[in-house]
Amino acid sequence: ASLFYINSITYGLSKCHSYLTPFIPAEIEVRIAADNAVRDLERDRLDVAIRYSTLKLAGVGAQWLFGERTQPVCSPKLRGINKLRNGEDLCNFVLLHFDDPRQHTPWLTWDVWFETMKIKPRAPKGVVRFSHYDMMLRAAINGQGIALGRLPLIASLLDDRALIAPLDDARYGATAQDRAYWLKAADTARAKPEVRTFIAWLISKSAPLGKTVASDEAVSLLLRPHFQPISL
Repeated sequence: ASLFYINSITYGLSKCHSYLTPFIPAEIEVRIAADNAVRDLERDRLDVAIRYSTLKLAGVGAQWLFGERTQPVCSPKLRGINKLRNGEDLCNFVLLHFDDPRQHTPWLTWDVWFETMKIKPRAPKGVVRFSHYDMMLRAAINGQGIALGRLPLIASLLDDRALIAPLDDARYGATAQDRAYWLKAADTARAKPEVRTFIAWLISKSAPLGKTVASDEAVSLLLRPHFQPISL
């Protein structure tokens, strides 16, 4: 089987497969390796990488798949959630934080989200910090507080109503302006029929996600001037 290497820069390994693995067709034999390192695909004999990064880190010839938006999410059973009317009301709840002491992912912090929303927050009802993003999401699902969800990666949790976006308004979603999910294929792998099939399938599955989370302005900023679509 070809090795389709899922590389998620600055992103929790246990979550990086969440959008991909539920949809892999049975006729494609795939091996997935998750890593936070930026691997050399040719040297390490890897066929494909999916990278969450800036275009510069994604590499020349990377294909844009979809962007990302952060938005408050919680359990529909969270006590008092029906009283949440606006961003200022968030401080009436426990806020769940993804702890990032090295500040590798500042865009996932409440401080940055409030600043982006131009909201001057009050002290919240409580704060719980988590070293792993998955742990924080589980706490949100269990009704322990409100977290910042990463769309579209948690779309299935929203579809199943394990989580809801209580402020379901586009203005409360912070769209990344300089980061996205990129597909990078090794030059030596593109001729393989199974790799071509996988890439075509992945692009088709990613297209709807790209329309849901990225504004035209954000996409334009990300793709200009180095974007080169992967030719099949």
